[in-house]
Amino acid sequence: MQTATEIVVTWKHAVIIWWAFTWRAGLLALAASVIAGVAIGALGFAIGVEKTSIVGFSRIVGFLIGTAAIIYAVRVVLTKQFRDFRIALLRDHG
Repeated sequence: MQTATEIVVTWKHAVIIWWAFTWRAGLLALAASVIAGVAIGALGFAIGVEKTSIVGFSRIVGFLIGTAAIIYAVRVVLTKQFRDFRIALLRDHG
């Protein structure tokens, strides 16, 4: 196992991490929310729930699923090995 060397955070690092997070969060949140919205809409329509109730419920569920997807994207980026660095969480004993 290699030893890690702490590096100075640059704007380049910030942009790389931001982009790694942004595209994953956007894609995951959009896909999960659309799938949930279609499933809820189809189920609600099939059992005869009025449209306004389906829309309201879909928005709430979509928000919750989107939030979970974004948190998942953060976790993925925190464990990702970038080209010449990785993100490390260190316990602060001070």
